[in-house]
Amino acid sequence: MTDPRFIRNFSIIAHIDHGKTTLSDRLLQRNGAVEMREMHEQMLDDMDLERERGITIKARAVTLRYQHTDGNEYTFNLIDTPGHVDFSYEVSRSLAACEGAILVVDATQGVEAQTLANSYLAIQNDLDILPVINKIDLPSAEPERVREQIENVIGLDAHDAVLASAKAGIGVDEILDKIVSHIAAPKGNERAPLRALLFDSWYDSYRGVMLLVRVVDGEVRRGMRIRMLSTGRVYEVTEMGLFTPKVKPVDRLGVGEVGFLGLLHMDIIQERLEREFNLELLTSAPGVRYRVTKTDGEVVEIENPQKMPDPAYISSIEEPFLEVTILTTDEFVGPILALAIDRRGQQKKLEYVAANRVMIVYEMPLNEVILDFFDKLKSISRGYASLDYQFLGYRASELVKMDILVNGEPLDALSLIVHKDKAYARGKMLVDKMKEFIPRQMFEVALQAAIGNRVIARETVKPLRKNVLAKCYGGDITRKRKLLEKQKEGKKRMKRVGKVEIPQEAFLAVLKID
Repeated sequence: MTDPRFIRNFSIIAHIDHGKTTLSDRLLQRNGAVEMREMHEQMLDDMDLERERGITIKARAVTLRYQHTDGNEYTFNLIDTPGHVDFSYEVSRSLAACEGAILVVDATQGVEAQTLANSYLAIQNDLDILPVINKIDLPSAEPERVREQIENVIGLDAHDAVLASAKAGIGVDEILDKIVSHIAAPKGNERAPLRALLFDSWYDSYRGVMLLVRVVDGEVRRGMRIRMLSTGRVYEVTEMGLFTPKVKPVDRLGVGEVGFLGLLHMDIIQERLEREFNLELLTSAPGVRYRVTKTDGEVVEIENPQKMPDPAYISSIEEPFLEVTILTTDEFVGPILALAIDRRGQQKKLEYVAANRVMIVYEMPLNEVILDFFDKLKSISRGYASLDYQFLGYRASELVKMDILVNGEPLDALSLIVHKDKAYARGKMLVDKMKEFIPRQMFEVALQAAIGNRVIARETVKPLRKNVLAKCYGGDITRKRKLLEKQKEGKKRMKRVGKVEIPQEAFLAVLKID
């Protein structure tokens, strides 16, 4: 086993597209973890979906050997983490397994919302932070401005931040040296009973359940029986090893070591399930957990709108609120403020963090953020705004349950809980959007948005109609009327027994109604 004094456990944290994964690739390459002929971009992103989207979705751990100038060989356990706001939980789990973090900031973009959020996560975990200003080889790079932002906005000392270009390999050797000098070695008692942190898991078709763990105290050995504290269940360790990034079997893991044991943010989740498990999915509106106080004093938590109690028995409804932090350039402040106000936001702060960089802080309901707020924000700012959010707690709001009916039958997957003041507008937009996607039938299809028994919006999908008057050339008008009335009666009978097939696009309409 490796002496804990020569182990360094660290993550690389950054805003999306600031070069975090490219830096991971360079560290692997410089330490000889992969040969040049095996090297490709996004080495630690082994899901097809990650490579296609150019983002990291799941945390990855890899063990590297580094020969330092002091003559000692160090073991680096690098945990690559996602940079997108929707995967912040993955980041928090990974940071809990580390003593340090490399903070990568783009020299052309500066400090963004997720840079700030991930930095605060690292500070809360009491990690040693090594700032790296990346992409200094680009013509628009402003490393000194970014150094100032790191100090003023985040509050970190950046006077000795590494100036680097992961793509060009500039500064990589300096980063490796500073990992040894700036990040603390892990602490633990190798003679104590086993304690380990499980920070990721998945199911392998051949190996079974796989766990990524960081050993805190003691050691874990092949064949050992371990207990999960969260469930109390006992398992036998059948296989264990390191990712280098190839699988390297080992017989034991000691204090401070990271390895695997063999015993799983909307369209990303859907595509993963469809690709990896061959499932056909029906996408519904994302759920928010509401807190409902009934007239008898009972408090219930509701995730599914169908479980909402009768309005007559509801005393109050509370919904979760977030503190939303937006970083943008000053030219987009007006449209962003308008968007936040439209989403029932309450402004808490607006301040300039640099000459043309503005930080905007709003408190707003999760209900208004979860649908498409991030997409709208990117659209109105032409991609120059970044977002982070923190949960604040529950607050009382005037909320109602809105049902969508197709020919009088409620469509459970499209039921929504909305604010009373926005119910009509949202219901109207939703039935309008659904009308575009539901194909015409042989009978009329009525689309309605309703609150209780009150219909607040309606659209109609006109039926397909055969021209029953085609063979009537002139003649008595009453004959034509009889033919049309007969056709109308037939359509009514069809409507009573006919069923409407709702395409997946109609369900997705609920995500695109604003």
